[in-house]
Amino acid sequence: MTKMRRSAISRTALWAIIAVVVIVVVVGGVAAYYATRPPPPKPTPTPTPTQAIVGQVTVGLEQSLTGPLGPIGEEVLWGAQLAASQINSQGGIYMANGPNGSGNYTINLVWQDDQTNPSDGPTATSTLITSDHAAILITTPASAVAIADIPVIQQYNEPSIFICSSPLATRTSNLTNFDPSKYMIFHYQPTGIQYGEWAAEFLHYYASQISPSGVVRIVYVGQNTEYGQDYFWGLNYTIYKNGWQNQLQIVDTEYYPFGSTQFQSILSKIATESPNAIVLGSFPNEEAAFQQQAAAVPALKGVVMGPSTGIVDDMSFYGPSAAGADAAGTFISTNYPEYAVTSNATINAKWATFRQTYKALSGQQGNLLGASGYDAVWVAAYALHDAGTTQNTAVINALATMSPPPQLIVLVKPSSTGTLFNSFHEVSLQPLELEVFWNSTSGQPYTQVVWPSQYATASPQFGIFP
Repeated sequence: MTKMRRSAISRTALWAIIAVVVIVVVVGGVAAYYATRPPPPKPTPTPTPTQAIVGQVTVGLEQSLTGPLGPIGEEVLWGAQLAASQINSQGGIYMANGPNGSGNYTINLVWQDDQTNPSDGPTATSTLITSDHAAILITTPASAVAIADIPVIQQYNEPSIFICSSPLATRTSNLTNFDPSKYMIFHYQPTGIQYGEWAAEFLHYYASQISPSGVVRIVYVGQNTEYGQDYFWGLNYTIYKNGWQNQLQIVDTEYYPFGSTQFQSILSKIATESPNAIVLGSFPNEEAAFQQQAAAVPALKGVVMGPSTGIVDDMSFYGPSAAGADAAGTFISTNYPEYAVTSNATINAKWATFRQTYKALSGQQGNLLGASGYDAVWVAAYALHDAGTTQNTAVINALATMSPPPQLIVLVKPSSTGTLFNSFHEVSLQPLELEVFWNSTSGQPYTQVVWPSQYATASPQFGIFP
C-alpha cells in the first residue's frame, strides 16, 4: 500500500471554499420544518404537563464565520439555527436528570467565530466550553482549524461533533485505527477516505460494463493536499482490502497543486496509458477545467470520468459558462445532493421540505454543509435526551450508543451494531452516485442518481464522456 506524506495548504478560491476540505477542508441533514414538524427527541411525542420547560441547555458552535470559509460557516450556522428553532417550537428536549431536574429543556444555541484560523480556533473553543458552558460542541468544517481544537477538547473532555472532512478528527496518524485519546469526538461528515472507498465500490460493481475485459484501468488525479491524499488512500486501501486487484488496477497516480486549472501536461501523459476511468480528488473549479481540457483529448473519449468529490451538484458549476456539455458522463459521489432526487418518495419529500425551509431562512439553496449543521444539532439533541443529563461522560456514552435520528436529511445507515457512529466514531453514511447528463434541447445539464439501485432514478451510462 502506498504511503503518502501528509501536507496542508491555505485556501484562496471561492469555489475551493464551496467545495470543502484540506487545510480548511469541509466537505460537504435535516428534517421537514414547517410542513412535517417531527417530534422532539424525548420518550413521548409531545410535552405533557409533567414535562414542563424547566430550563435551557447550551449547544455551542465553533464556526468559521469570517475568513476564507466564512460563507460555509454561515451555511452551517443557518442549518443549526433551523434545527434549534424546530426543536424548541416542539417543546425542547426532555432530560430526566437535567440541571434543573426532570423536564423539558430548550436549546440555547451559541457560537464563536474562529475566523478560519487554526490559531483562533482553540480560543473560540475554550470560550464556548468555559464561558458559554456548552453541553455539546459542534466544530468548524475547516479541517486545519478543527484539528487544532482537539487539545482543548481533550483538556475539558468536551462531547464534540466534528463536521470537517479530515479523518484525523478521530483516527490515528496512520489512518488505520481509531485514536482512543479522541474518544469524546464524533465525526459527522464524509472523509476523503470515504470518498475513495465509494469510488472503488462503484467501479468494482460495474467493472464488466466499464471494461469489456472486466479489468478497469484507473488513473487517479488529485490535489497534493491532505484531502487529495486521503482520497487516494481510501481508493487504494479499499481495492486491496477486498482483493479487487484483478478487477481494479491503478495504473497511474497524478497530483497537482491545489487550485490548479491547467492540466494539459497531466492529460498528455494519461492519454498514453489507456485508462478506463479517471478518478478525481478535486474541487468543482478544478474539476470543471479538467473536464473541459480532457474533452479535447481524442484518446480520452469514452473514458469514465469520476467518481469525483460529491460536494455539489449545483448546475452553475456544470452550466454553459463552466464545464457545460463537457461534464456529461461525469460521476459524482455524495450522500446529500443539492438538486437531484432519489426513487424514494419519502426521502424526496423530506429533502424538498428542507430545501424550502432552509431557503426561507437563509435565502440560499440548502446544501450539504447546511444540512450537516442541521443534522449535528439533532444529533446533539438526541444525545442529551438519551444521557438525561449534561454530565460529560454520560453525553459521550450517549453519542457512542445512539441510533440514527429519523430527522436526519443526510443519508445515513446504522453501523453493524445499529449505532449512528461506527468504531472509528465516524458516521455510517449511505453513498449515492450521481451522473451528469446533457439536455441538448434546453442547453442545460442535469443530474440523476444512478447507484445504488434502491435509490437510482436512472441506469449509469458509461462511455459518454465527453
